[in-house]
Amino acid sequence: IISPENNIEKTTYSFMYKGELYTSDVIYLNDSTSTFENESVLQMFETFKNNPSMISYIHEDGTIEYFDNEEDFILKQTDKIELRMSRDQSLFKVVPTQIKVKIYQNSGYGGRDRSYYHVVATDKYNTILIPRLADNNMGDRTSSIKMDCEPRNNPGVTTGSSHLVSYSVEFYQSPNYGGYKLVFGLGSRGGGLTFIDKWHVSELKSFYRPDGKNWNDSFSSMKIVPRVETYDHR
Repeated sequence: IISPENNIEKTTYSFMYKGELYTSDVIYLNDSTSTFENESVLQMFETFKNNPSMISYIHEDGTIEYFDNEEDFILKQTDKIELRMSRDQSLFKVVPTQIKVKIYQNSGYGGRDRSYYHVVATDKYNTILIPRLADNNMGDRTSSIKMDCEPRNNPGVTTGSSHLVSYSVEFYQSPNYGGYKLVFGLGSRGGGLTFIDKWHVSELKSFYRPDGKNWNDSFSSMKIVPRVETYDHR
């Protein structure tokens, strides 16, 4: 029984799904478990948890959006780029030079930590793969994260040229990139409309997996994925 005397933490959670915005009050039962008070949202997450291919994506404004599968997620990102290209051919004037991803054991950036990097000059367009965070004693032990992306002016935007324009940092529930996936975007986003230079998340329990549990202590593997665009001005 939940009562005011229990001093249970309560907050509001909003998310996007199939173009619609949903909101529910949430009661935290502990650092990893909570319950939604909105019955329709609760039922929606009951449906979500039966789809292991669901992706959670964090937008520039901090809103989380859920996608049924990788195909739907990629389609949404492609639509943004094509919309921007139809408006302005001088795309991606600012591009990243490197990214640092630092994960912390405790909320508020405390406890044990580990850092991972992608540097354009040395790593080129290669994806950084971390199949087992447990190898660094961080498997299922991440409660906060900092991601910082260094920008620079694009040295040349010409027809047919390719540039690394953004990163996707992907965290997975299981080792070897299995289970649910949480994605953050940094660098040029929305087809060049904005540049996201950092994501600092002090409490991962504020984001929810598709099964209704939050992302606190839920990362088992990760990828740093460089996104490359080729300019084709016609």
